[in-house]
Amino acid sequence: MAKINHAPILKNMDSQFTNESRGSATFPLNNDFIHVWAVHCSVMQKQIPLFSEFLSEEEKIRLDNFKFSLLKKHFIIRRGILRLILGNYLEKDPGEIKFSYDQQGKPYLKDNKQFRKKSKTICFNLTFSHDVILYAFTLQDKIGIDIEYVQDQLIHGGVEEQFFSLAELTQFNKTCGKQRARSFFQAWTRKEAIAKTIGKGLLFPLEKIEVTLGHYPRALKIKEDEEIAKNWKLYNIDQLNGYVGTIATEGMKKKLKFITIRQELLSQLLKLEI
Repeated sequence: MAKINHAPILKNMDSQFTNESRGSATFPLNNDFIHVWAVHCSVMQKQIPLFSEFLSEEEKIRLDNFKFSLLKKHFIIRRGILRLILGNYLEKDPGEIKFSYDQQGKPYLKDNKQFRKKSKTICFNLTFSHDVILYAFTLQDKIGIDIEYVQDQLIHGGVEEQFFSLAELTQFNKTCGKQRARSFFQAWTRKEAIAKTIGKGLLFPLEKIEVTLGHYPRALKIKEDEEIAKNWKLYNIDQLNGYVGTIATEGMKKKLKFITIRQELLSQLLKLEI
């Protein structure tokens, strides 16, 4: 297996959540930040053979269960990039990272003690839609992330009536045109990000999570409990044209760094030892 050179590589970031200048100093993962990494599958096709080398035997078995070539490719890219990013944080080769899985199949690090900040736990979540994959990483706090490609046709079947509260429906029905689709996906991703943080995903009844619609994200009720909802912090993801997304954490407010993996940064991540 190819070996990765673990020099610091968190450079040339898109600092779209903060006022830091692009291409400034390395940003380590610490308690004050959430790192959000964005990848377009269409620009990662040439790296699929290398990413395949990173996969565990368990992941290769799972890969064989996909019937369609496109799904196989996207799975390899998702896991390859995840291992590459974690390898950077852990200063380990991507193929050496070991995952465990919760009851919903959500991966987490099997041994967080390998992190250089021994007392800290790396928490992460990923989401994908259309051509985009997003990864969110933080320390200590559970985290959920969801992104959706905005499509008008998906909201013309009364879907909102199944998953929205009466208060949400009242706000939603005031919207029209392109804003109607955007408002729907803002609410959907906020609910889904919270559900993923709780650890249930779509198994959690989304109608039991009440959120704001519009630009300012906030949880209003979790299972009709307003006090619990106050503990949640929600963050918009609106840096990607045509997509709407949300990050959810339960805990202190943090700053966010948005990192787009383009060819230059990918080359730094993939510096190989000969």
